[in-house]
Amino acid sequence: MDEATRPEELLRQARAEAKAFFEKYDAELQAIEAAIKNDSVLQDNLLGRDHLSLFLRSLNSELQNALTEVRSSSERLANLAETIRDHQ
Repeated sequence: MDEATRPEELLRQARAEAKAFFEKYDAELQAIEAAIKNDSVLQDNLLGRDHLSLFLRSLNSELQNALTEVRSSSERLANLAETIRDHQ
């Protein structure tokens, strides 16, 4: 079996990609938070704040959808792991 297609390697890659994605996502949200706190123009500009709030609500909605998919995948992974354990 090719090393790149071994289940262990595919699992390692999936975990690394998931971790990197969520770390990047969190870092970007932290940068937005810091910009809001430090930018008096944005703080004084209610229209800008409203647009930012709409964007962040949309972003949170997308994240919730992604997390729903991740939870579904996690359940399938748990079932697969249980099946593997049962057959060992």
